[in-house]
Amino acid sequence: LPLTQDKLFELLTHETEQSLHVNSLTTARVVRFEKGQHERRGRLQITLECGLPGFILEYNISDKWDTPPTSHELDEHGQPEVLLPVEHGQIISVIVKSIDRAALTVEAACKTSDLAAADYGTILQKEAQEAAKRAPPKKQYTQRRIGHPLFKNATFEEALRLLDKAH
Repeated sequence: LPLTQDKLFELLTHETEQSLHVNSLTTARVVRFEKGQHERRGRLQITLECGLPGFILEYNISDKWDTPPTSHELDEHGQPEVLLPVEHGQIISVIVKSIDRAALTVEAACKTSDLAAADYGTILQKEAQEAAKRAPPKKQYTQRRIGHPLFKNATFEEALRLLDKAH
């Protein structure tokens, strides 16, 4: 019996759809930066904490720029040296933008604005939030014992009917 793509992904990465999904916050190690050539944009190669390879397109690295700044110094290929806010081997927080389960790769972002809007929290916290949404609303009325002989405990509609009968 052949495995489904999702089951194969889960077996290889130990990540489920609940633990790794679009907009989830995770950590990754920076592997290298590939400079863009011609029409192709540059990208930061990363490895997620689960071992899954991924990349961050250069416009998703920082809110401050779309293409990384360069220095006046040239690299071994005669190109200007790229000045990145991250170092090779550094562990960074990233937000998942898309997951290619067939190719086992992830597109991510580490811009501050994207990280602030990330869907973070444990599975237990999310289940507790869903249970709180499904729970019936709490009773607003606090039950008290009132000993006055003319007091009647009634809802608003019942009180209106009682007042109409009194007239």
